[in-house]
Amino acid sequence: MGLDVRKLIKNLANIANAKTARNKWLKTKPKMHEMRENVKEASKTAHAHHDYLQDLSIEFDPGGTIPPLEKDSFKPLVEKISSELSIAGNGLQTISDAASNINSYKDQIEIGIVTTNGGDRYLTTKARGSQLGNWAPMTPALARRLSKLEGTVGNGIR
Repeated sequence: MGLDVRKLIKNLANIANAKTARNKWLKTKPKMHEMRENVKEASKTAHAHHDYLQDLSIEFDPGGTIPPLEKDSFKPLVEKISSELSIAGNGLQTISDAASNINSYKDQIEIGIVTTNGGDRYLTTKARGSQLGNWAPMTPALARRLSKLEGTVGNGIR
């Protein structure tokens, strides 16, 4: 949806023409001439507004800019815990060994962003990101960039 300058001209002219049409003392030919002048004035005003709006920039609310969480983000962690507990349950290792193996996995829980081939971005863990491929750790600079989106409306104005 863009801003159409022709529609703005029409709306501004209709406002002025409504005032002209209410003048019962003005005859038809002068009334038509005044309405044409109203359209010219509305055109000037609309183009001035149009030029002003083309340079408009927009900042989006940072609350809605964080990418969604990838659906299987914690699946590798759950699988690791499950496998370690099943090994301990079979008596092949002690519970303390299973706990230390699970604790050694804690660096794989780091949150970052993965970008899909389609360009979609998701928050996910390092373990899941290594399965998907293109994973980048969350840094303060990346967090600032994600929370500050800007744009212009100039492309949507016709």
